[in-house]
Amino acid sequence: MVTILVVDDSEPMLTAVCGALTEVFGGEGIESTTSCAEALRIVIERPYDIVLLDISMKEMSGLTLLKQLIQLRPAQPVIMLTAHRAHLFAAEASRLGARGYVEKMSAPLSLFPAIKAVLAGGRYFDESLVSHRRTGEVPPHPQ
Repeated sequence: MVTILVVDDSEPMLTAVCGALTEVFGGEGIESTTSCAEALRIVIERPYDIVLLDISMKEMSGLTLLKQLIQLRPAQPVIMLTAHRAHLFAAEASRLGARGYVEKMSAPLSLFPAIKAVLAGGRYFDESLVSHRRTGEVPPHPQ
């Protein structure tokens, strides 16, 4: 059984992501929360195969939460799932310990390859971010 914790302060996004994960992995190992504090408490109690984490959270930045999660559990695989396209966010997430970075807009195509790569011990960053970095073109900063 694959265990995944989804952390996003958008209830509609949680519903959509958890629904898709449940279709593929079954609902038994899929959990979610809209709270950063709750996410920390849950991960302290037990590790997950993957934590899917949004960057833009109300309580604190998802990057701050990522840093705290990795401090608590250095081996915890985290994939950032976000609307922020800028490769600078992806670079910072990687530096802080994220093993993947998936844009919400490309999640229907990228989420499961990202999960597969990270479960296999690898890393996954959306191709659009990698191609921007290769060309030196900086994607527009999200508003």
